[in-house]
Amino acid sequence: MRSFAVLVLAGLLAALPASPARAVDQVKTANDSLLGTVKSVSPLAVVVEERNGTSREVPVNEIKSISFDEEPAVLKTARANIEAGRYEDGLSALADLNPAEISRREIVQDVEYYKAYSAAQLALVGGGNIAEAGRMLLGFVNAQNNSYHYLDAQMLFGDLAGAAGNPQAAQNAYKTVGQKAPWPDYRARAAVALGQSYLSEEKYAEASNWFKVALNTPDTVPGIQACKLSATLGEARCLAASGKLDQAIEMVQNVIKQADAEDSQLLAEAYNAMGASYRAGNRPKDALLAFLHVHLVYFNSPPNHIEALQNLVDLWEEEKMPERAEEAARVLRDRYKRSPR
Repeated sequence: MRSFAVLVLAGLLAALPASPARAVDQVKTANDSLLGTVKSVSPLAVVVEERNGTSREVPVNEIKSISFDEEPAVLKTARANIEAGRYEDGLSALADLNPAEISRREIVQDVEYYKAYSAAQLALVGGGNIAEAGRMLLGFVNAQNNSYHYLDAQMLFGDLAGAAGNPQAAQNAYKTVGQKAPWPDYRARAAVALGQSYLSEEKYAEASNWFKVALNTPDTVPGIQACKLSATLGEARCLAASGKLDQAIEMVQNVIKQADAEDSQLLAEAYNAMGASYRAGNRPKDALLAFLHVHLVYFNSPPNHIEALQNLVDLWEEEKMPERAEEAARVLRDRYKRSPR
């Protein structure tokens, strides 16, 4: 009799409608992983309702990634590829996704952002069209200006605009970040980018002012030291342009001493700063050696390699060595789809 009752109860339970599974989004930060439902997003924060019912606001500068419960599997694949630097694989994974078929706005924003982000990263290293990538990013920041990706998209658009030879557009993008971001690390990054943009126009006073903004950021801000080292290199270039070559070279050498031996991007940036300083000080042979250091040792930092090659074209021509100038120009064309300045 008892067995019969158990069977009847089991049958009744099986007949009840299953309770719907609660959607679970995941917000990853450097120190935590929040599970719950993303209730709202903005350029500055994401609000998550955790599974215990409490709401938590996560500042955008603390977010590493967000995955959404309903997102297509190919978006997860694309995000993993992109985070690993495999931008072509990321774009391939996203190619068949139609945003019009996705109902959740935050997922549409992620799809559009990762497409534009990947196209931009490829374009900056010669793997795509800078103008087209710029249009994609501009379309994103105009249409999705409430996305938590908004500030990063503005920074990247600035990089593309600078690479396309449009410093004014680059500066506008960087200033947008500096004005909207409440966090010292973002403001310092924008200040360094602004300084570098003004350097490209040989506006040394303006560049120096922005580098000083970054250098005056408190040392307690997480991750600020790398930003300050870049600002120091920019300030060294400004000093060299004003005739203070010895002081500039000393600053660059101090950065090289502080740099991690594996930090090829910072070291490439440092040797480019050294080369630019020597060029400003009318020491072309020393400049050649510095830029060759980037070309031969730190070529895996594409933006810095491009700058070194552009300078090498000029310097080899000045040294009456056209074959070597043409070799540097060929690498620019073939690898990066760039022309000498």
